Amino acid sequence: MANVKLLAGDFLQGEAHYQDGFLNLRTPLTPWPGLNLPVEAIDSVEAVGGDAQVTFILALKDGRKMSALTDAATFDRLKRHHVA
Repeated sequence: MANVKLLAGDFLQGEAHYQDGFLNLRTPLTPWPGLNLPVEAIDSVEAVGGDAQVTFILALKDGRKMSALTDAATFDRLKRHHVA
């Protein structure tokens, strides 16, 4: 399980976990079990900065967006699964 920090956007700040093709968002509105977003719901993923820690913008097919921060390996896996 890989950790992602939600920074801003259409979701409140909080934590997320990426595992097995799902991004599980845990915010004050959905603390547990969280909101599971399948990779298929993602429209685009774009890095906007960072090397070891990557800040990125994620857009969903339903129009919602978020900015988040994670390690480079997790970003690469998320991007690879989104494209596949």
